[in-house]
Amino acid sequence: MNCGSVNSAREIRLYTSSFGQDPVDLDAEPGDLLDLEIADFEDGYFTLRRPAIAELTVIALEVWGCRVCLRTQAARLHFEREDSTHYRFVGARAVPLSAAVLDDAHFISRSLEELAPNPGDDAGRIREILSQFEQRS
Repeated sequence: MNCGSVNSAREIRLYTSSFGQDPVDLDAEPGDLLDLEIADFEDGYFTLRRPAIAELTVIALEVWGCRVCLRTQAARLHFEREDSTHYRFVGARAVPLSAAVLDDAHFISRSLEELAPNPGDDAGRIREILSQFEQRS
């Protein structure tokens, strides 16, 4: 995060319209069990790499705005698979879009172009990802 503000675990909430084909907002707290399938992630995000069948963890990178500094940043969303139609939202944290973070993620926001480069971001790789998905459209 840019401003150094830290959110307590109780303040971390997932609020996104990225899941599924319907633009319905999703509001969840860490620990919530969500009716999601991998297809919902694929509909709502660009796929960097599809999770292997044996992988229980799904990582999505979302764009969010800090309430303190008002800067647009990336958040790493962590989900754990309970079964084929349910994922538990484990938590979220602000991250730079570094090579390591991008390599770890399965999905990335379709609103990536709204993100101004932040310290620690791999700007070249982000441009490549945007270009790759623009060509598919």
